[in-house]
Amino acid sequence: METKPEPDQNLILRAITIADLPTIVKIYKQQKNATTKLKSPDMPLTDQFGLPFFVAERDSKIIAYSYVMLTSGNNYNLNAAIDSTLSGNSIVGYLIKESEIFFKQQCQKGMFKNLNTTTQRLINWLNNTYQ
Repeated sequence: METKPEPDQNLILRAITIADLPTIVKIYKQQKNATTKLKSPDMPLTDQFGLPFFVAERDSKIIAYSYVMLTSGNNYNLNAAIDSTLSGNSIVGYLIKESEIFFKQQCQKGMFKNLNTTTQRLINWLNNTYQ
């Protein structure tokens, strides 16, 4: 599924692929380093990484991604992270809005009933693959 927002016709949203994961990890670590003031690019991923499922591309380059995290009581929280060299509240907002639509549809189909286990497996795999 690809969608284009009205204000920026060069922006495309699509589902992630395995090939996108190194870029997603890079964006996550940029954001984490900026918010925690850590300078270690080798820090392992944690539960805060969540489960990514959409990316935003501009000119064939991933600039942001959305992800879901479980909160207490088996609720979820949708978030988005953007490349630290960009500013884009409108991109993040649009990405979260479209992700919410997709995520609710998939929840109705039961696709994310094992969200915590799936997230943990992805994080473990990424930590062993990209460290």
